Amino acid sequence: EAEALYQKSRSRPAESRAAWEESLSLLDQALAIEPEYGDAWYERGILLHRLARYPEAVQSFGKAIDYDGPTPWSHYMRARVVSDNMDDWLGAKPDYEEVVRRAPRSELALLANARLAVSRRDLDGAISLCEEALERTKSQDDAYLILGFLYLQKGYQDLDKALSCMTKAIELNATLSKSWVNRAVVYFRRKEYDLARADCDSSIALDPTQGWAFEWKALAYEAEGRYEEAVAQNTIAIERFGERPVTTLGNRARVYGMWGLALRSEGKKEEGRAKMDAAIADLERYLGYAPPGPRRQEAEGELAKARAWLQEW
Repeated sequence: EAEALYQKSRSRPAESRAAWEESLSLLDQALAIEPEYGDAWYERGILLHRLARYPEAVQSFGKAIDYDGPTPWSHYMRARVVSDNMDDWLGAKPDYEEVVRRAPRSELALLANARLAVSRRDLDGAISLCEEALERTKSQDDAYLILGFLYLQKGYQDLDKALSCMTKAIELNATLSKSWVNRAVVYFRRKEYDLARADCDSSIALDPTQGWAFEWKALAYEAEGRYEEAVAQNTIAIERFGERPVTTLGNRARVYGMWGLALRSEGKKEEGRAKMDAAIADLERYLGYAPPGPRRQEAEGELAKARAWLQEW
């Protein structure tokens, strides 16, 4: 009976949130009958990943490991969720290493080693490993995702290659929000701001709980001088992420400042002053969190400049 429910859960007629929720319900029924069904725990983790329920996905992949599901894949997917969606590379490292230990000659081991190489900043090694994995199979979306990321890095930057890789990753698996926002970054670097915002919207539709897509959408509006829209998107990012990832507060402060100067140049001095006041408030909050370093020094300089501008007004 559990097997029948498991098979039914995998015969999804469409890739949609409703279909994933239905499949998840079927897997939960299967696991209620057979709690040690490792393959069902693995499939449950995949669905939870797609539904952006990341802590639950990590738990499900852990259960798959406990009950002898597709073990190297369970380790890899648990690591991928932890590193990509929960921003914990240190926490992901043991699982990537376990993939290499369990399946040392597999394409999956090549990708695990590529991710470990990225974490060590061995970008040449990571590119070589991804290319070797793609020589064996062209079906791994993660290989293209890693390569696309690498082609965005300073010293390796090739926006055409980055775009090609990110697009291929989406073609192979369009269900992950991370892939869409990564391609949005490529479009942003290419100054194709409408396309960047469209990919951010696709990312948000899959996962509205994280701020990265809102932040990049704000940057695309900012680049076109559309300050009101940029502030709105940064505000949503702050609401999603909170204030402690201070880059968003700094971004919103910068936009408020540019908006204020633009209004002043149009003769709208009082409106411009209000925006500059908002920039100062964000910079002061930013400095309440920002650690010592170049970004803090830059913010301190911007704050002094904004206060000087207000005195002139």
